[in-house]
Amino acid sequence: VMFAVYFLFDAENLRKYWGRMLRTIWSQRANDKLTYVYGDVNKVFSGYFRGAAMDGFTVALLISIGLTVVGMPYGVLIGVMAGIANLIPYMGPIVGYGLTIVSGVISGEIKTMIISIVIISVVQVLDGAVINPKLLSHSIEIHPLLVLVAIIAGEKVGGFAGMIVAVPFAALLKIWFERIVERRAKSRTCEEAVDAAEIVDREGLEE
Repeated sequence: VMFAVYFLFDAENLRKYWGRMLRTIWSQRANDKLTYVYGDVNKVFSGYFRGAAMDGFTVALLISIGLTVVGMPYGVLIGVMAGIANLIPYMGPIVGYGLTIVSGVISGEIKTMIISIVIISVVQVLDGAVINPKLLSHSIEIHPLLVLVAIIAGEKVGGFAGMIVAVPFAALLKIWFERIVERRAKSRTCEEAVDAAEIVDREGLEE
């Protein structure tokens, strides 16, 4: 905990220090490549966490409103806790259902509890199919379908940890793949231009 607090307050100084050390030790070419990669990683991961935070806020708002409308005790608190837990894959529904059941049993509002569980289920389905992919795709500029595929693949490969890093990692691969394709297209254009120039030169000599 102390290390995390120290790093949080001194992160900027550490970044400058290690940046200066790497620039001194490594060649300029290596430093340029590292800066390029760091820019991509920083853009993708910061965008991902912004999207995840907005997703958690949206889920918290929808659940809080829904549970308040049906009169569920501690509906706002349940919504907020479910939204925060939603930042971790699979934890949002577990926390939402768990707190709703506890609140319903203690208060005796069994009917309201059942309706609230249905509301949370609807919100979670909408979040998984529409809200989360849309927000993440907007934040890190990848298609919602790729977000879903990345999450499924990440869970299969790395379990819980794989799901957390799957989306930003997929976004990084997309950026690098598109950059390679773009460079290849420019290289091919240049080659075609050179070939065309050579043909013109040969035709001129023949004449």
